Amino acid sequence: MTANVPVKAISSGELATLNTQGHWCELGLYIQRPATVYTMRINQDFTSRDRVAELIYDGGAGIYTDAVANMLVLVSATAYGKHDKGMCRLRKDLPSATTGIISINETSHIQFQNNDFLTIVKAMPIWQKDLTVDGGIIKMDYDVEFGNYSHGGCTARLGPIVAIVDLVETIVGETTTWSASFSPVSPDRSECYDGAAIVSYHYECPNAVSIEGADTTSPMFHFDAAGEYLYWCEVTDNIGRVTKSYRWVIVAPVSENFIITENPSGDTDKGGWSYKVRVYSADLSDVHDRSMVTLYKSKEVHNFVVGSLGKLPGYENIINTGWIDGKTINLNSVEGYVEFEVKDASFWLSKVRSFPFGVEDVSDAPINWVQVRELTVDKALHHLLFWTTNATSIMDCFYTRDTKRIKELSSPSDNLWAQIGDIALGTIFAKPIVNSLGQLFVEVDQTIIPSADQAAIPVVMDIQQVNVVNGFEIGMMQDETSLLNLSGITAWDGSNAYPLFSKAPGSIGSTLGSIANEENYVFADQDDCNRIAGVLYALANNKYETIDLELAAQNMFFDIAPRQFAAISISAADNPLGVELTNVKIIPRSVEYEYTPETGLLATTISFEFLVNSVQVVTDGITYIPPVPTSEDLIDNYSIDKINSKIKIPNFPAPNTWFPPYVPPPIPSAPCGSQINSYTVAWDKAELRGEDEDRVARVYFPCKVRPKGYNFASPSKVSIIGAGYADAGSHLTLYGIKDGERVITADVNFEFDSFEPIEVDGFELE
Repeated sequence: MTANVPVKAISSGELATLNTQGHWCELGLYIQRPATVYTMRINQDFTSRDRVAELIYDGGAGIYTDAVANMLVLVSATAYGKHDKGMCRLRKDLPSATTGIISINETSHIQFQNNDFLTIVKAMPIWQKDLTVDGGIIKMDYDVEFGNYSHGGCTARLGPIVAIVDLVETIVGETTTWSASFSPVSPDRSECYDGAAIVSYHYECPNAVSIEGADTTSPMFHFDAAGEYLYWCEVTDNIGRVTKSYRWVIVAPVSENFIITENPSGDTDKGGWSYKVRVYSADLSDVHDRSMVTLYKSKEVHNFVVGSLGKLPGYENIINTGWIDGKTINLNSVEGYVEFEVKDASFWLSKVRSFPFGVEDVSDAPINWVQVRELTVDKALHHLLFWTTNATSIMDCFYTRDTKRIKELSSPSDNLWAQIGDIALGTIFAKPIVNSLGQLFVEVDQTIIPSADQAAIPVVMDIQQVNVVNGFEIGMMQDETSLLNLSGITAWDGSNAYPLFSKAPGSIGSTLGSIANEENYVFADQDDCNRIAGVLYALANNKYETIDLELAAQNMFFDIAPRQFAAISISAADNPLGVELTNVKIIPRSVEYEYTPETGLLATTISFEFLVNSVQVVTDGITYIPPVPTSEDLIDNYSIDKINSKIKIPNFPAPNTWFPPYVPPPIPSAPCGSQINSYTVAWDKAELRGEDEDRVARVYFPCKVRPKGYNFASPSKVSIIGAGYADAGSHLTLYGIKDGERVITADVNFEFDSFEPIEVDGFELE
């Protein structure tokens, strides 16, 4: 069983092989030309083509049980296999043969007509699932009512999108046979995020000769012919839900005749991989937008021995899997080629439209779309990706494993990739990145996590002078940031979350640089906030520039995700600056492959960033509590409405709450005794007017209200400091608030009367 972990430390044997001579490879390009699964004709007239989600059909041909959800549906006015009218996603497994109803993703842009040709093909590009409000009921993907526990599922992780294997010749006597075998990585990193637990796995691959261990985590598929094979795993949890996820095995593919015109490259800033190719082919009519493409090594030799070296066993020959960006297709009929860009899931997720997203924490079982039990970033990411796209059904999606509970997470962005960033990067410094194998990782950056956690991240390679082509060239940088201000809140404990502030390097900035502000993050505690402030300050002032290294021997062990390090040791004599570094960790931020067909050389160039706490001391920030504003103008800046605006809570579907999750620091409660004491706090409004729509001022001040009786020398009283005009004072009523409800009312003198002390969160003046 192979673990689904596409990063490893290079073994001593692999390193010895890389340090020899005799490395070359041939590249292949596989463009998916999907087989037809089922064909049919539309058998209905249309009074409206708005929000079409189901079509009546007849004349069905093919094996209808092979037409499964997430396959591609081509729509044509002229013939099967064409898509002159458009494409859509099969929303559900086809229910019946010959005649029936086909369910597609809800669409308004295709001009359906009676007798149009529909072709279901064996392809599964990334597609959105739209949210629908039906009579006040939230439904996902048109008709799946949210809120029913049985409608959910897990995040299945089965390995990279595509594997490519060769046929092996076997000769026994005068009989020659060809066969291939493939065992995917273990699915045991699959996970449920709603309290359920996975209990079993079951694999299917309908066109394989046989499957060994179909009900285990290490199945083996056997094939006897070249071709494209779709397999899936049914992941069952302890409440009986079955989640299906699909992957591909390509056996002995015939490569396209192609050249690379833009090198394959992955970059953490853009979040994924892309490249451009020029393909020479007699028939390119079936190459279209979102066709899946895999660039791979069809032959590979190291130290004059045939064999593959790479980061994940079984997938060492895969360079990249993505989909054709149709807007980049350039057909040259004179020279007989088509040129296009291939882009991975990071690009396509950025093209998936999204509605404003918002979820809130609840302690009990959720009852609607916006509620998540004991909300974390990972639960929000699963919620988003599982319900609004088919991504978790066709690719691996790994999340942060951060367990901090958060009161509310939201994003107003209009595409899915941006929403992932808002939820993860904008909250806990976790960036979404797609690696070269097409797997999504949302991880807190290596530089941000504590040093103890950094020690668990693999060091892929200790890079020596002999491993690089261009040598070590180190540049120094000037400081960019003089003072860094960091703010956010603590994790939600089910009742409270308090603001935290920190400054680095201290209250006074360094000599050079600008002032930087980072805000609205979630921290474990004040120490965590201080530590991260110091890391961000050191990162902004990293003394070394990124270092670009061309690695020898077609080294494909590095990637931009998941988290990984390299280490370098440089003597003063080996670089122009005379800098000496020993066992310093560096982070791969971009990887680029350049292939030379004439020599078979695949060169790897990587841009590395120095890990700041590996080359310079990271000084923690200091705790900073800003003063309470005293002027009316500043008081307005602290209004609840403006706080809500700052954290970008969308109007829908996030819930409305009276108190925001972002609250001031804890305020010591007045002791319940006879000693008189007082505190001064600011209301969220400086002025109340009768013509205002909202004629309520609020103040957050957790305390116990002391009544007139009950053995207290002095009752609790609120003194309103300000001026009233005409009879305004006689129209004011003061309330004590608890959990958003008014629990006690003051008299005309703003004194409270009750039988016993009452705990409140604050007050409302109306």
